Amino acid sequence: MSLNLNFQNLFEGYQHTPTLWRGTLLGMRQYKLASTTVPFQPLDSSKKLRLGKWVEHFAAHQIANHNDLDLITDSLQIRQEKQTLGELDLLFKNKSQLSHLECIYKFYLYDYTKSYDNNLEPWIGPNRTDALMLKLDKLRLKQLPLLHHQVTQSYIHDLGYESRNFAQYVQFKAQLFLPLNNLDVHLGPLNRKCIKGFYCNINDLDQFEGFKFYIPLKLEWLAIPSLEVDWISFSDAYKTIKDQCKSHRSPMIWLKDPEDNLQKAFVTWW
Repeated sequence: MSLNLNFQNLFEGYQHTPTLWRGTLLGMRQYKLASTTVPFQPLDSSKKLRLGKWVEHFAAHQIANHNDLDLITDSLQIRQEKQTLGELDLLFKNKSQLSHLECIYKFYLYDYTKSYDNNLEPWIGPNRTDALMLKLDKLRLKQLPLLHHQVTQSYIHDLGYESRNFAQYVQFKAQLFLPLNNLDVHLGPLNRKCIKGFYCNINDLDQFEGFKFYIPLKLEWLAIPSLEVDWISFSDAYKTIKDQCKSHRSPMIWLKDPEDNLQKAFVTWW
């Protein structure tokens, strides 16, 4: 599947995506890696890695091409006997400062169909199987504390370091999508620059009948929409979108209007 992908386009889309918040949220500090102009070339583009794993590779590429940063290790799996306790995404140093960085890249839609207690809870994944608060809790309660687990300490010691000397950060990037008919949403502590488009139900799709469509692969969700893709008609797109929605999958679409203006959106099954 990944053989036909332009990984440089994916990398550029990743680099241009802002962090979901600035500073600290729920005790978690953002660390935005500096962009690099060094092209990204995967060692093996045929690997069927999930989107999140490619994002880790992109972040490691940024570190490797930063003059002041040195990558210690990436994707460090922590095992206790035959059980995998978790994984540390990136360990690196900036001169004498040691850092542990967890890399997250998500796509969230603002759910207006029910009431929530705070500004973070309405953000859910396109298929309603994911949610921002679930991920934040997992980071706070499981992923970040893994660094100080007794088993992890021996792994870090074998690398020549001590766990207690690492500062912890997240690089949490996200694309946010607002309801088509409710674009005036208060984001609270979240970064408004993360808003990348809208979403609508498949029953509302006919208002775009005069547009051209492109249905990107999952990894292409990272990319910035481009005119240089194989656009299809509304009728052809609708068949594919309808099939995905029947399977309770909400596809991303790129839209091109008659003036060649581009938009990014999700079509939901719910």
